[in-house]
Amino acid sequence: PNDYTNEEEIEFFTYVPTVWDESHYLSGEIGRHISVARRKGNTWYIGSAAGLQKWQEELSLDFLTNGKSYTATLYEDGKDSSIVKRNFEVKKGDRLTVRLEEKGGQALIIRPAGW
Repeated sequence: PNDYTNEEEIEFFTYVPTVWDESHYLSGEIGRHISVARRKGNTWYIGSAAGLQKWQEELSLDFLTNGKSYTATLYEDGKDSSIVKRNFEVKKGDRLTVRLEEKGGQALIIRPAGW
């Protein structure tokens, strides 16, 4: 708990459920990187982490429901061990660019637009 020192870090953990309705492994290579999407209700959660090397890849958001718009909230590594938060719109068929430094990570919450 002492590692989580800013509100964005704490905020993310208040939203994450412990039981999932559906899971998709978006990308992974043992010891190098992983990206997993999990759904609870109408909300998707994506977690991505790099191993000992930098990782960059475009991930497909094809698991989203066709014809719906979503608001994505991204929590990613910032400078000096901080967390940077930003929001943007996504839909099925979009591609998410992941750029992580070694041992880095990011998390997204994807909710139906207008939540």
